[in-house]
Amino acid sequence: MISLGTIFFYIYPIIITIRSGLFTTRSIFFTYTFLGAWMYGLLLETSILPPSHMIAFWAIKFDSIPWVEFAIINFIIFMASVGSDGIIPGKNNGSNISKQKKEIYISRNKIYSLSFIFVTFVMVEFLITVSIYGSLSEFIQASYSRTALEDTNVNFIFPLLLFCNVLSVIIFSFYINERYRDYVRYYIPFIISQVIYCFFAGGRSIALLLLISLIIVKYKTIKNIGINKFVVGIFIFAVISGTMISKRFETQGADAYVANNFISIIEAAYTGLPMIDHLGLSIKYVEENGYDYGDVYINSVLFFIPRSIWVNKPLQLSRLMRENFYGDTTGGIPPGLFGESYIAFGWVGVFIIAVLYGFLIRFLDKIIIDCPLDIFSRLRLAVIPTLFGFILVRGGVDIGIYRVGLIIFLYFLMESYIRVKVVYNGR
Repeated sequence: MISLGTIFFYIYPIIITIRSGLFTTRSIFFTYTFLGAWMYGLLLETSILPPSHMIAFWAIKFDSIPWVEFAIINFIIFMASVGSDGIIPGKNNGSNISKQKKEIYISRNKIYSLSFIFVTFVMVEFLITVSIYGSLSEFIQASYSRTALEDTNVNFIFPLLLFCNVLSVIIFSFYINERYRDYVRYYIPFIISQVIYCFFAGGRSIALLLLISLIIVKYKTIKNIGINKFVVGIFIFAVISGTMISKRFETQGADAYVANNFISIIEAAYTGLPMIDHLGLSIKYVEENGYDYGDVYINSVLFFIPRSIWVNKPLQLSRLMRENFYGDTTGGIPPGLFGESYIAFGWVGVFIIAVLYGFLIRFLDKIIIDCPLDIFSRLRLAVIPTLFGFILVRGGVDIGIYRVGLIIFLYFLMESYIRVKVVYNGR
């Protein structure tokens, strides 16, 4: 069995990196590849999941998916993230720095002003949504059916949603800190309403990302959550995720409609984890259309240029793949970080991206661990690992340059606004 032959390339990175905590970029990434690549292969090999579970299963077969090649790529990323010195950031490097620093008082006026901005933008988000769709029910229907509107004001909703999500996490971080709780306790209903709005918007990744971020801010580590709560939480997330995708298929009238029973909903929840079949589909896409030699990266960097000015602006690769294999553009098929690199330059491109990505997640975990203040440490744990360890890998640069880039920009903009001086102990 292929799964037995490649298990070392997935298990060993998890065992090593998880010592620095589950909520790190490396731990989330290697957990994701374990579940979305190795375990997915095992479930397919043992016929627990049918071949029809694969994306565009009529175009690819089990044997056409690069199981062994990606296992090696996964280990290359691990080696790059560890570094030539063998040091795991967060375990035995820099862990004493944050202990030498202490948090000092954050201005009450800054907290109040940030809270005011948050409430204002949540209300603006709601008003724009109602003005465009007429009612929340119409908004939910359009979101889950992926109906495209001609109204240009629609372009403001997604950036507003992301900004409100970032502010929700920041305001909540003040609430769980006893020193600042009284300043923001009255804004908690707005955070709850923002979470509900995200689920109405129909996007599983954005909604669950916000919920996970709030949980990480609250608990920071699995140990603080407790194993029982953690297991229950995973189960609840699976049910929510499966229900959302089930309702989306139902609203779209898709052929892949999910039966309204518990087993089918749990199986639907797992559709958000497999990623190696997207790489297999990317290889098939190249066989039919050839390499694009980096068009996806050019498009990602210049995404802000409107198509009215750049007439020949490349379409998003996820939409091109959707149109190629499904014949429509109701949504997209993201090739993922490694799929798009294969479409650009083949396995050479995948290798280069793998090495660069390994260096990147090493750097990101270091800036989380070395964060001087507990409140910012919690925020960075809530924002960075899930974005770069999951969202960027699943969506790729094609989608991630906007989703990940905008969230990171907004977060560090807000952090710089409320940042305070750091006082060192024992120096």
